[in-house]
Amino acid sequence: MRKITSCFAISLSIFAMACSLTACSNKTIDPPVAQPRIEGNQIIFSENSKQQEALTTEITHLQTEENIKIYGRAILDEHHTAQVYSPFNGRIERLLVSLGEKVQKGQALARISSPELGLIKAELSKTQADFSQAKQNAQRTSLLFEQGLIAKKDLEIAQTELSKARAEYQRNQAKAQAYAASGQVDQTGILFAPIYGEVVDMNIHVGTEIRAENNQGNQWAQSTQSNGSALNTALFTIGNTKNLIALLEVPEIQAHRIKPGQKIRIWGNQQENNPINSTVNFIQEIVDPQTRTVKIRADIQNIQRQLRAEQFINATVQVPSQPGLLVNASSVLLSPEGAIAYVKVKQNTFERRSITIQEAGIQTTRILSGVAPGQEIVKDGALHLEQLFKEVQKK
Repeated sequence: MRKITSCFAISLSIFAMACSLTACSNKTIDPPVAQPRIEGNQIIFSENSKQQEALTTEITHLQTEENIKIYGRAILDEHHTAQVYSPFNGRIERLLVSLGEKVQKGQALARISSPELGLIKAELSKTQADFSQAKQNAQRTSLLFEQGLIAKKDLEIAQTELSKARAEYQRNQAKAQAYAASGQVDQTGILFAPIYGEVVDMNIHVGTEIRAENNQGNQWAQSTQSNGSALNTALFTIGNTKNLIALLEVPEIQAHRIKPGQKIRIWGNQQENNPINSTVNFIQEIVDPQTRTVKIRADIQNIQRQLRAEQFINATVQVPSQPGLLVNASSVLLSPEGAIAYVKVKQNTFERRSITIQEAGIQTTRILSGVAPGQEIVKDGALHLEQLFKEVQKK
C-alpha cells in the first residue's frame, strides 16, 4: 500500500511540472524596449518610441515686441481724492453721511461740538462789534472835523482805530471761515466735503474725540501711540473709485526698457482674461534701495469697478524686443560646460547644442546664439534627453 501511495505522489509531481512547463511555453514575452542611440551630439529614437512621446517642442521665432510682467497695487487717484481732518479739537456730535455715499463738494459730513470753536465764534462776534463801533466813531469824528469842532489830530486817531478794528475783524473772519465757524455763537462746527466723490473710508463714530494736532497726514497709513490711540488717520476719505492709479514696481535691471506712453495691461487676481488697457505715464527717477525696484504709474479707468483701491494687481508692459529668441525657461539646461538646449533637427532626432543665454523675465529665457529662428526646440523633456545622453557617455 505504501508503495502504491509513493508512486501516486511521484506521478502528481511529474504532472505538475509538465503543466508548469506548458504554461511557460504559452506565455507571451514582451520584446525588449528599443533604446535610443547616440551619434555625436545627436540622440536618435526608433520609430514609434514611447520615450519620444513624452517630449514637447516649440518653434523659435524673432519678436519685435515682448511683455515685461510686473506687480503692484491700485491706489486712489490723488487728483480725485481728499482726506478730511478736523481743524479744531472736539467731539463728534452727529454723522451726516454714510460709508459708500456719494457726496457733493461743500456737503456737510459731520457735526462737531468744540469749546475751541465757541471761542473762535465769540472772538469773531466781538471784533465785528468793535469794528462797527470804530466805523461809527470815525464817521462821527469826520463830521465834527468838517464842522471845525475838533482838531485834525482827533480825526487821525479815530481813523487809526478804525483801521485796527477792521484788520482785527478781517483776521478773525478769515480764521472763522477756515474753521467753518460761521453762524450764531455756539460750540457747533461742521466738516464739509472739499470735493465731489464717494465716501470710501470713515474712521469716526458719534462721540469720537478728535485732536487737531494729530492731523499730520501720512496718506493711506495709520500709526498708533503707545496708548493705542490713532494718529495720522483721516476722519473721512472721499474719492472716485472709477479713477484709480496703478502703482507698479519694475526690477532695476528692466527699468531702462520702460518709457512713458508704452502700452500696459492691468488686471487683478483671476482677472487676466478681462484686463484694463492703459499707458505708462510716469517713471520714477529713484531706485528703491530696499527692493531695488523703480516705481511706475498708469491711469486706470475703473468704469466697471473691476479693481478696488489698495488691491494687489498684475500688469504687463509692452516693450521693444531685444536681440535673441524668447523661449520657455524649461527649454534651457545648465551644465558644467554652460547652457544646453536640445533642437529637433529631423524626425526622431534631437541635437544637443551649447547656447548663449540671457535672463528675460519670469519663466522666460532669451537665447542669444546656438539656435536659429524657426528651429524646433524641446520645451518639456529636455532633462530626460540630457540624462539619456549622459548615461550613454558613461558606457
